[in-house]
Amino acid sequence: MKQDKTLHKIVQKLKREELIRYASNLGLKLDEELDISKLRNAYIEFILSHPKELLMMLPMADLQLISKAKNVKAGVGVPRVDDHLTPIMVMYGLADMDILQEDFFTVTIAEDLQPLLVQHIDWALGNEHNRLRMSVEFIVEGLANILGIITQDEIRKQLKNLLQNDSNEKAAKALDAVRQYSLLLDSMEYAGNLENAKDEDLRFVSRYGWEDKRRMEQFITGHSRNIDSTPDFSVGELTKSSGVVFPVVPNPKMDEFMHFLTCRIGLDQAYAYIVCFNLWYYKIHYGEYSHDDMSMELYFLSHVLTEREQKLTDRMAEEWMQRLADFADNMPLWHLRGFTATDYPAEAFVSKQSTKEPLGAMLRKVKKEAYLIKDIFNAKEQISDQTKQSKEDNPWAVQKIGRNDPCPCGSGLKFKKCHGKGV
Repeated sequence: MKQDKTLHKIVQKLKREELIRYASNLGLKLDEELDISKLRNAYIEFILSHPKELLMMLPMADLQLISKAKNVKAGVGVPRVDDHLTPIMVMYGLADMDILQEDFFTVTIAEDLQPLLVQHIDWALGNEHNRLRMSVEFIVEGLANILGIITQDEIRKQLKNLLQNDSNEKAAKALDAVRQYSLLLDSMEYAGNLENAKDEDLRFVSRYGWEDKRRMEQFITGHSRNIDSTPDFSVGELTKSSGVVFPVVPNPKMDEFMHFLTCRIGLDQAYAYIVCFNLWYYKIHYGEYSHDDMSMELYFLSHVLTEREQKLTDRMAEEWMQRLADFADNMPLWHLRGFTATDYPAEAFVSKQSTKEPLGAMLRKVKKEAYLIKDIFNAKEQISDQTKQSKEDNPWAVQKIGRNDPCPCGSGLKFKKCHGKGV
């Protein structure tokens, strides 16, 4: 039986406060006294009658999904891999998102809205004003991904470079103009009290941020108290860091690490890229969860082990840890305002001191636990057999772990965002 994916059906998921806020962001003022059904009907009618205006507000990632939908029947989903970000269309009730298989998610644009958007998508992608709006979004989102939380002053400094002039006034006008019709920037804004906040109080937060934004801001502020500057990034670096699919955050060891993953270990390029992204994702969430069980090392070893049959020796693991350390220590850190552990050696991720043994006790533990985590991935193909397996033989694989349960590796992340990404 075909599932109803009309706009009316999808909008039912939106709560009253969401409807009012999203409608306001779209330029529609709703009477808050109306009952919920009338609010939904007014919201739906406005969206279906303003497809071109909607396309001038959606970020590039959403426009690309609509472009892919040109060759897809209405009501059929377009698959995507990135499960860390929710498309703006899904947030606003214009599309639905479901798990397809493993890391693949399918985004289904409302079947009555899709043909209206597809009809104008080429125009929207080629529109000069839309491209300028998205270029500002790239700068803002790239800065937020690198720095975690940014002020409007920091954005204006980068916009001056983008506009290739020294005018603070023009940069301020560009930001103010884009903010009026950018659904992406609306989703990123943050302030302690939005109702009473002035424009200068607003902050722009990375969409990869912590669940508790206030705690995230306190953590960044507390750790960067004595740092009064940020590194300089080129427009190209900020654009790549914007996270249209996955962000490529500036890292001088990126090419070297990718070469190691693909040529030495044998990962395909796409998987190696996802490994790099997830290592960055772990790093920027440092401080949100407890990392006593060394989740980044566990992630790295366990995910790479799933792609190779050869047994991991102590010497190989030691080299892999050294490669991981070099890559991780060159990531811009939120709590260092975009500087790296290379700039502040006390923040180095893995100690580079040699040990008497090839790995030492710590890395031996990591390797042992990585093999346990590998069993979770193997369990996908052996679920029926594993019901008879004793807990002592494999203490994790026999557990029934929900996607929203804490990951058993001890990282503090949800299972679906940690070692359950492929389960």
